[in-house]
Amino acid sequence: MQSLTATFRDPDIGPSEGSDRSLTCSSAVTIYSAGRKDRGALAGSACVSFATAATAALPPAVFSRKARSMRIDGLTARRWSRLAFAGTAALAALAFATPASAADKDLKGWFLALDSAVTQPSSLDQHFATHVDASANPIVTERLVIDNHSDITFGASLGYRFAGGMGSLRVSYWSFENDDSQAGSLNGGVYPTIVGYTYGGAMYIFNPAGVTYSAGSSVKASTADFDYLRPIPISSKFSVRFLAGLRVARYEEDQAFTGNDGVSDFFQGKQLSSKAGGPRVGASAVFGLSRHFGLESGLAVSFLTANIEGQGVAIFPTGTIQSLHGEDDHVRGTIWDYDLRGVWRFHPIDYFLGIAGSDWEGLVADPLPAGGCCSGSLAPDARGRQTVTFTSVRAGFIWRFGGNK
Repeated sequence: MQSLTATFRDPDIGPSEGSDRSLTCSSAVTIYSAGRKDRGALAGSACVSFATAATAALPPAVFSRKARSMRIDGLTARRWSRLAFAGTAALAALAFATPASAADKDLKGWFLALDSAVTQPSSLDQHFATHVDASANPIVTERLVIDNHSDITFGASLGYRFAGGMGSLRVSYWSFENDDSQAGSLNGGVYPTIVGYTYGGAMYIFNPAGVTYSAGSSVKASTADFDYLRPIPISSKFSVRFLAGLRVARYEEDQAFTGNDGVSDFFQGKQLSSKAGGPRVGASAVFGLSRHFGLESGLAVSFLTANIEGQGVAIFPTGTIQSLHGEDDHVRGTIWDYDLRGVWRFHPIDYFLGIAGSDWEGLVADPLPAGGCCSGSLAPDARGRQTVTFTSVRAGFIWRFGGNK
């Protein structure tokens, strides 16, 4: 027991140094409203020419709502394997746990963590048009998808650790925002698929000499958490930190396409949004490799209930405007967070560098997938993409202050 007294100090937020202790740690019309950052820019210059006509032509929006019978599929084998792994780790930790030392229980105080990351969104699958080159033999058909790039994201957390081995309370916030665009000229036909086939038909933009186009997207995601963390020492160099809390998540995505066949302009745009909330649980393993360095690896899952909504528009050269709307309430969503990082301990500040991932399932589903030929003004009877992943390389620090024994 004496070795534990000398080794565990602040399990709630990660390894730290001090007396050889370690830390256990869009559109011209409705969907691109004023005030949204760079929203109009996504439509391109050609879309702007539609603004006045579209606003005058579009009657008050009366949207038919889709049946709310669609629900996210059940847990996949991948989800069950993650849950089994987390449960096994938790049982093992409880079975072999030893009490925290008296010195560890006496430690208390505030901590602040800040981090910055290069984050790459994956699986957005923003298919904006299909290109058909009939001049070739064989005829070439190409699926055009927005090339999504990485961006800088930021996270912050503030918490307080209680004395007596009572764990910590922590509030955290993370956000991601990125805009992507591309433009060009393609010979043959370009057929936009953001909204797809509507009641008024499809958009066939054709010019053997070349169809000019521009497409863009904007993605925003954020989470806010309130967690309770409790460490359990396992040995002098290893401990497990358990987490239970609440999460609120928000996801927004805009897409826009503008095409010109040398005579007329065509526009399609769509906005998706979802809000979700629910409990989350997780566990982290903390390895103290030396006095000033350790490794941490963690897994947490959030079980959320989400409301998702989609709103789209198609503007034809004739001035005809097709507006689409779809939403679904009480959609089950999950967010899987996992990370691995190294921590350098120099009391009262720790520095860390590592990789992290966050899989968003369900709450990022497209309630308004592009309609196929002859589907009328309604989208297909199934949601589109179900999962979006954010993968990051993160660096930051943890600062402890106002603490005492």
